[in-house]
Amino acid sequence: MTISWSKDLFKQNKQYLILGALALLGITLLCIGNNTNTELKAQVQSSAVDRRSVYDPANSNDLAVLEYKLADILSKIQGAGHVTVQITVRNSGRKEYALDTQRTSRTTIEESADTSQHTTELQEQQTVVQQNRSGTQEALLVQETAPEITGVLIVASGADNALVQERLLHAAETLLQLSLHQIVVMPGEEAV
Repeated sequence: MTISWSKDLFKQNKQYLILGALALLGITLLCIGNNTNTELKAQVQSSAVDRRSVYDPANSNDLAVLEYKLADILSKIQGAGHVTVQITVRNSGRKEYALDTQRTSRTTIEESADTSQHTTELQEQQTVVQQNRSGTQEALLVQETAPEITGVLIVASGADNALVQERLLHAAETLLQLSLHQIVVMPGEEAV
């Protein structure tokens, strides 16, 4: 079989070659973009891991938020540098929710010829009161008790300076309403 090369066949093959080259270029760009996204995600995740000891939004409990806020405000003290805070607590606090209590009592009397017996049955059923907030049902919080803080460790890159260490100590004492013996300020390394 012989293939004759005419201008039309060459033109048609040229179009296929251009389409193939464009497809290959598109696939290459997608691969490069995926690698860049993967590297970027890895960098973001590694920096999130560094900050997780201070604040993790996915696990936004009150203690982590308090540690994050305290570290943030203390890092603004002149000379403090990078600040990390660890708070220890005796208990995790307490939340008290509104309860709807329904009590029912039923008394039965059994009489025989010479005796009568009274039986009282008490039933109590409690359900947590729900409130509609932003389209979702949530338990109605009546009272919340904060955790009892027993100690605070502050690690700051500028705490090797006695004046900065004293400022950090007194700022934490004032903010948390703790005794000085419950707060420790230590020098640390500068964050990368």
